[in-house]
Amino acid sequence: MTSDNLCMQTGLIKVISVPVTTVILTPAFPNNIIYILEEEKLFFTCTTDLIRPAAWIQWFIDGKNISNQAQTQPRLEEDIVKSSSRLNYIGIDTDHEKHIYCNAVNFEDRPKVESKNISIYIVVPVIGVSIIPAPDSRVKDIIEGDTQNFTCSTELSRPDAWIHWYIGEKNLTSQAQTSVIPNEGNKSVSLSLLVYTGNDGDHNKSIYCNSTNIYGNTKVVKSTEISINIQIPVSTVTMIPVGDSNIDVEEGQTRNITCTTSESRPVSLIQWYIGNLNVTRLAQPHTSQPDGDKFISSSSLVYTGNDSDHDKAIFCDAYNIYGRDKVSTTKKLIYILTGPKKVSLDPINDIYTVNESKGISKIKCLATCRPDCNYTWTGTTGFAKYQSYLQFVSINRNQSGIYVCTANNDYGENTSKNIEITVHYPPDVSVDHTFTDDDESEVSFVCNASGIPSTYAYSGWTQTFDGHVIRNSSALSYFTNDDKKTLSLSRLFYQDAGSYTCYVDNGVPDRNDQVLQFGQEQLYVKGSPVLLTDLPPDDTFSTKRGGNITVVLRFFTFPDKIEAHWYNASSESSVEENINNGITTSIQRTNIETKFYETTVTVSNYAYEAVLDVSDLTEQIEGTYILIVRNGFKDKNISINVVISSKPDDPSELNVTDILSTELTVLWNRGYSGGHSQVFNVSVFDGNGKRITKKIDDSYTVQKQECKITGLKPSTEYSIRLFAENIIGKSNVIEMSTTIETKAAALF
Repeated sequence: MTSDNLCMQTGLIKVISVPVTTVILTPAFPNNIIYILEEEKLFFTCTTDLIRPAAWIQWFIDGKNISNQAQTQPRLEEDIVKSSSRLNYIGIDTDHEKHIYCNAVNFEDRPKVESKNISIYIVVPVIGVSIIPAPDSRVKDIIEGDTQNFTCSTELSRPDAWIHWYIGEKNLTSQAQTSVIPNEGNKSVSLSLLVYTGNDGDHNKSIYCNSTNIYGNTKVVKSTEISINIQIPVSTVTMIPVGDSNIDVEEGQTRNITCTTSESRPVSLIQWYIGNLNVTRLAQPHTSQPDGDKFISSSSLVYTGNDSDHDKAIFCDAYNIYGRDKVSTTKKLIYILTGPKKVSLDPINDIYTVNESKGISKIKCLATCRPDCNYTWTGTTGFAKYQSYLQFVSINRNQSGIYVCTANNDYGENTSKNIEITVHYPPDVSVDHTFTDDDESEVSFVCNASGIPSTYAYSGWTQTFDGHVIRNSSALSYFTNDDKKTLSLSRLFYQDAGSYTCYVDNGVPDRNDQVLQFGQEQLYVKGSPVLLTDLPPDDTFSTKRGGNITVVLRFFTFPDKIEAHWYNASSESSVEENINNGITTSIQRTNIETKFYETTVTVSNYAYEAVLDVSDLTEQIEGTYILIVRNGFKDKNISINVVISSKPDDPSELNVTDILSTELTVLWNRGYSGGHSQVFNVSVFDGNGKRITKKIDDSYTVQKQECKITGLKPSTEYSIRLFAENIIGKSNVIEMSTTIETKAAALF
């Protein structure tokens, strides 16, 4: 049928033809690519839209018509047809990257309508994977810490394969490098290189690889498993006995010597040498003790002392891996032991007398023996010297006594010689003091000396304080006994405190070549705390109202355990360190300069500074303050007065009352007196300037003050003025704002 005859009339029915406009190829695939295994079957369907009449459908792979492999399946919907064809496609490798499509037409003169193209990707799965090296025994020896390259390769596949590495259950793929070798037909061999470092934890584990190249394919191709044998080279070999570099063997006696290796794998071979001679045949066959899956190899040699072996070296070595260096023990010398032959002492003197710090030349103890004898000098005070001679470069007093020289090497009889050393030394001097009464006001010092020889000459006493000499031996001679060994003081005062030194000698100089020696004892004089601050007259500190006063009292005390605080005698209360009342206090250690028996010294350690700091002085703060110091022995109370010194404050609230014809009473409130007695000046003026003035003493007991003015004229206006004054000055003048008129005179 041609398109020129699209409308036909059959009998009495007029038929309208419908040409093919759309051809659909199913199933659809992402990106129009189908992935299919070789020889895998897949059905394709090619379907037209509704047409009339039915269409011819043809199939193609890259232009090759394969319609003979398809089956046509027409579909009727009333009088309109959907033409359809089904193709049973079997994947073959030669179709890789070709395109499959179909077309349809139902009129000869109209163009064919073509479906979309589907690209064919023939998947060639991995069917084999191999690992190299693969020993016949399927066991690979690897030395711990060494590296070994393993290669995993697949057979030809499409697409490239993924390769995974495992040791036991551990995935090592991230440590491998993967590459691809292309081949014909877009197939490839996938390779993966794993550089493995021998790790003892992998011993006896299997290494293998597996591969796949199809997503979602659970069938993974696995290589042969290779068992890893981690070899651990022997690193050390130890000879027992350890310690000294010599092995001492008495001639004819035996000595057990053992060589033991570190942990290794496989077993180590141990060999023995004396000098250059291999004596392994004399050793007991070495044994291997499994330590887990490692081995500790050992070998024992029972050696019999032979004089011909004297001074020869003995050692062993070990190895367990072919081609690796042997490890050896430290070489030890064999010493064949014999006892001492002859012993002598040089010089032969046996009594020595010497001053302390002087020397004694070498006194030698000699013997002939092999090995060399051990020499010991011992003394009565635990002295011991392990050497052949006794020598003193600078001898001490505690080194007097009997000394014994002994020579031995445990292989002969001991030989000894005694000498006696006497050391002369200057006296050690100490001073004791004792209080001879209960209140510790009298003290007695005793000078004690101890030296060799024990004949002493006493030279007197000195008193020092703060590094200054307070009283020399001449000043203290009155208080010493005839031999000057004892010093006695009574009625102790703080100026007696300090260090008391006595001087003595026995004719022997000390290390500094000084004959006269001394000893010291510190004297602390207990008593009431001593005030070292000069107070002002009447113990009074003053300033203007609102001013500041700082009172600093310095004192020292012994005992030095003090409790101190300020007390307000006016308010009968302790002073609170409160910023709101304007008073702060502090007590702290300080250094105080004073005189001890006309010598200026600085007292520290038990010297203190107490501060009373008054700011914004008011009449409420004014008063008597007492510093109370307690030291557990005697107390001290130090009183001071704090007063305000200023001119009076202005009076206030000036007023009058009881106004009569010739008199009236003036009232006012007193102001602060300035710390001194104040007087009020009251003046009354009439219009002519005539003035009446009165001076009224302050009544401190009441706030409201008053003054009666007499001698006034009746019916007269007066002005009233007032001011206060003390020895410091005058207040401001205050005046009533209005005049006051006296009453008229009475008519009867």
